Amino acid sequence: MPETVLKVEGLGVTLSGRRLLEDVSFEMREGECLALAGPTGSGKTLLLRALSGLVAHGGTVSYGYGYTKHDRRIAYVPRQHRFRNRSNLSSFYHQQRFNSFDSTDAPTATEELLHAGAARDRIDSTLAAFGIGHLRDEPLIRFSNGEHRRFQLARAMLKDPEWILFDNPMAGLDRQARDLFDGLLRDLMASGRHLIVATGTAEPSNAVTHVAWMEQGRLTEWMTRDAYMGRKHGTASAMAAVPDPDSLPPCISPHTEGSFEHAIRMEGLGIRYGDRWILDDIRWEVRRGERWSIEGPNGSGKSTLLSVVCGDNPQSHSQPLWLFDRRRGSGESIWDIKRRIGFLSPEMHQHVEKGLTGYEVVASGLFDTAGLYRKPGESQQAAVEAWMAVMGSLAFRDRAFDTLSDGEQRLLLIARTLVKNPPLLVFDEPCQGLDVSMVAWFRALTDALCRDRNRTLLYVSHYPGEVPSCVERTAKMDRGRLRVETRL
Repeated sequence: MPETVLKVEGLGVTLSGRRLLEDVSFEMREGECLALAGPTGSGKTLLLRALSGLVAHGGTVSYGYGYTKHDRRIAYVPRQHRFRNRSNLSSFYHQQRFNSFDSTDAPTATEELLHAGAARDRIDSTLAAFGIGHLRDEPLIRFSNGEHRRFQLARAMLKDPEWILFDNPMAGLDRQARDLFDGLLRDLMASGRHLIVATGTAEPSNAVTHVAWMEQGRLTEWMTRDAYMGRKHGTASAMAAVPDPDSLPPCISPHTEGSFEHAIRMEGLGIRYGDRWILDDIRWEVRRGERWSIEGPNGSGKSTLLSVVCGDNPQSHSQPLWLFDRRRGSGESIWDIKRRIGFLSPEMHQHVEKGLTGYEVVASGLFDTAGLYRKPGESQQAAVEAWMAVMGSLAFRDRAFDTLSDGEQRLLLIARTLVKNPPLLVFDEPCQGLDVSMVAWFRALTDALCRDRNRTLLYVSHYPGEVPSCVERTAKMDRGRLRVETRL
């Protein structure tokens, strides 16, 4: 029988007085690759953090070969990327990545890897293997979400770990990068490394041999990958049913702000940093009530395009750009733009002000701020409560945002995006951190919202199955250029 390489007995975790993991026990043997699956908030990420020594826990964790969970040979690759600026602080603001001056305060990819102890002669080849070799001298803050995912994987590999614990590593990766990662897992297994992967997808990597199903902080089933693929798994989601568009609460009623013809108009827009063009001669019109998907590989310019639309890119002031029929830079403030836009992106998790409760996070969307600096009025408070109820998040009302799972945080951020009932919705990979059934729920909710003929939608996802059925047109990005298609 293959040798046991990991034995977990009675593992439990309590945070802020809440028991979040209870009596988790399992064994892994030589040659096995484990996927952790289960509904949002079931404890997958927390279990990875406990196994890697980042969270105190009860019970015992025994790695083979005498390893401990604090050993440098055990690498944890989180879903959210974290790095510090040149002053060794993590105080970045959301718009900073698009500011050509302030973004230089972040270390480059090479500098970050050298600081982490990587050998210089291996950095270039490792970054190239993940398709980001051309970014070795770029500040990390300028990386797209998908590029950051690739960078984290490269950084983990440069440590030569024996154990690698991945938290939803496919999130934010384009099709090519996902195929590359799938091959990487198989190569890692063949090299004798041991892997545990928390997954939010219906189909784990082909390298996975076993699946541990989790619900409400417990490991409830252990099965082979083939057995997992042959059955359907429900979720323990507490979310309400998708509301009928004809019976939405008053705060979510059809939008009446139809005083513009074009939500967006670009006539030869270009954005560059130094000699590198990120957006090149963009000519694009989005009329009120149109629903678009924006597609393209990691690093193709999608996030920069959205930064222009949402008023976050300082270069947009001098560009041939009209938002809501008004020329950008003609005297409007960033708040004039943002009050009409509901924006959600993967990076928003990192820019929520520390210490906010779930209610405060949602309410901050009323004012487009990272924190809550004024008290909402009565009708605004009712809107916050209504949206938290729609998202099934009332249980998180008074809980600290940073104590919640990624999926639970994502529900609050979706509510934050929608709470002011904006005429333009901009969803940049909105389903990251959500389980399969919740992705289907969110698609249906987006379709319900977009039955309002005045609602305009921009939707970004690397997974075609996540795009709602209301989407009728596609903008395809490739190396900073944009091409328009009509969906069939």
